[in-house]
Amino acid sequence: MKAVLDAFVVGAAVCVAKKFDEPLCDDPSDDMFIECAMSADAGVIVTGDAALLRLSGHNGVSIVRPREFVDQHLGK
Repeated sequence: MKAVLDAFVVGAAVCVAKKFDEPLCDDPSDDMFIECAMSADAGVIVTGDAALLRLSGHNGVSIVRPREFVDQHLGK
């Protein structure tokens, strides 16, 4: 597990997210995660949050559960 976390830290970047004009998510406090992902050109958000999962695919950002991410990107 430490190797997986280390890989995220090595690939991490700091960015300033552009805020949406209108709330996008059913839970507006979750918008910051999509704003950040879009600003950083991230292709995926990993979460178990149901409100975010319903927005998967918005502006090309895939939103997946942790197990799905591991299966798709880190092998089974």
